[in-house]
Amino acid sequence: MAANIAFTVVSLNYLPYARALAQSFLRHHPDYQFYIGMLERRSVKVEAQPGENILFVEELALPEFEAMNSQYSIFELSCALKPFYAHYFFTSLGAEKVIYLDSDVLVFTHFRLFDEHPKAEIFLTPHLLATDGRLELYELHMLQGGIYNGGFVGLRKGQQSLDFLTWWKARLADYCYQGKKGLFVDQLWLNHVPGYFNKTEVVHDPGYNVAYWNLQGRTVDFRNDEYVINGQHPLVFFHYSGFKISEPDRMSVYQDLLTFTSRPDVKPLFDEYVRVLKEQQIDRYSKIPCTLGVVSRNRPSYKNEKNPLTRAIKKTIYKVERIIGKG
Repeated sequence: MAANIAFTVVSLNYLPYARALAQSFLRHHPDYQFYIGMLERRSVKVEAQPGENILFVEELALPEFEAMNSQYSIFELSCALKPFYAHYFFTSLGAEKVIYLDSDVLVFTHFRLFDEHPKAEIFLTPHLLATDGRLELYELHMLQGGIYNGGFVGLRKGQQSLDFLTWWKARLADYCYQGKKGLFVDQLWLNHVPGYFNKTEVVHDPGYNVAYWNLQGRTVDFRNDEYVINGQHPLVFFHYSGFKISEPDRMSVYQDLLTFTSRPDVKPLFDEYVRVLKEQQIDRYSKIPCTLGVVSRNRPSYKNEKNPLTRAIKKTIYKVERIIGKG
């Protein structure tokens, strides 16, 4: 029987996130296999836990990989390789359904999308729905970052989903930069997808991809042993974008509009996330350096430099690189 596969893509220092995600997903999807795309050289030793599969990027044997590795930071690389892994699962492992999720996600119930939309081949979640309050601040942000969130992509095997992956692979092999004008890694490219592929389903169920950017229009309750959104929609997955375990009282480093004081309904979700990440030894893994990606593009911010002269030099270099498009 053909496999159903869910996956994420991480470097070793993010392995605890990937494992927390894998366990939460498999709890509700025993008919799936879960793969962790490992962005490290194969010389790095990683033992898979029960239920998870580790697939090093070098095992994909991509002719584009070394060029991508030489031009992208580890973050850009992790974004760029999403369609390459998904295509591999379809063409080499015989998958019929593939779900990509960012590693900073926990799953709380079963994905019903494939049953509810039997003809769709591509599933995307918009950052905002009309019920999310229509906040000008977030609308402007999403015009720059993308209408659809790249933290989830659902795929059913078919001609359009394979064509989509072929197109997305070609774009991300060359244009998956963060900070270059008109680009935001893999995500802005998704704006084109509903127009290019008519078997795309834009998900309007507010239980999918709940995150800080859409909480203005969503309430969270816990009833009958499950989380419920807006009193009626089961919470399918929560996206903890920008949450840092080193700052547990802050919902996301990307915003200060929402706090746990103003939104106590979501605090239990974050308490659970801290617990599962600690179970996966996040403190141990977070300090491990990456073996892939352009190291210079992952350098610490000049703002953290204590020596005034060194800080000034690094600031100048940073500004120059931003001007010429290397930052």
